[in-house]
Amino acid sequence: RPPEVVRAVYAFAAYNPDILEFVPCFCGCETAGHKANADCFVKSRNSDGSVRTWDTHGMACPICVDVAHDSMRLHSSGASVQDVRAAIEAKYAQYTRSTPTPPAPR
Repeated sequence: RPPEVVRAVYAFAAYNPDILEFVPCFCGCETAGHKANADCFVKSRNSDGSVRTWDTHGMACPICVDVAHDSMRLHSSGASVQDVRAAIEAKYAQYTRSTPTPPAPR
């Protein structure tokens, strides 16, 4: 994906964990221990929520970037996290694997 899109989704993941922590990823990264799309970009956070360590997986994975980019666009259009997740799950339904992502709190 274009570098500006990759940068944008990394920034979105950094500043919006309340979205991507509840959006599954469909690339097979659950085998690396990922639980949600946020894990494709952020490996760990400090106690204040800021990024401590980045995960480089998202840089090379077009599925991760596409899921985050779609989530970012949906969120910026006013969609709730529940609506973002529903739209992502519908769009990527053809993929047989996904992360074991918890449902978003209401």
